[in-house]
Formats: sequence, structure tokens, C-alpha cells
Amino acid sequence: MADPRFENAPVYIAVLALILDKAGIAQAQLAAEVSMDRHRLQHYFAGRRRPTLETMIKLDAGLFRILRMETQIEKVKTSRRRRAERSS
Repeated sequence: MADPRFENAPVYIAVLALILDKAGIAQAQLAAEVSMDRHRLQHYFAGRRRPTLETMIKLDAGLFRILRMETQIEKVKTSRRRRAERSS
């Protein structure tokens, strides 16, 4: 069974753009995470190129890793803040 996220490349890229914007993640950061030239990624977002299924899966995995890393960083910051508040 195919994953519906990847059935329509332009829709996938549009949704990805929204997620990046809402999460404050730069296209360059995503490109670096997936070892892709940022200009190639910009072509996808501008509609000049269509990503393959393999590329969309790669972008999806990269976005997941970035979001997971940011979540872990936020947990560490929260933990440190709570410890500092308790010791005050």
C-alpha cells in the first residue's frame, strides 16, 4: 500500500514548505540534513523540478530528524530551567 503523502509531488512540496515555515526551519538546513544541494531543493519549492519518490522519502526522513533533534534540545532546556528554578 502506497503512502498517500507521496502520491502528488507538488502537493507534498507545498505541505513541506508549510511545515518548514511553521517550524522555522530553513530550506538550507533541510538540504544540508539530506546532503542535497540547496539550489536543487529550491528548484523543487519553485516548481521548476519535481522530486522523485526517493527524494521525497529522503526529505521526509530529514525533516523528521531535524524536528526530533529540536524536540530533544527543547527538553534539555526545559530540564535545565526547572533545575535552576528549584535551586533558587
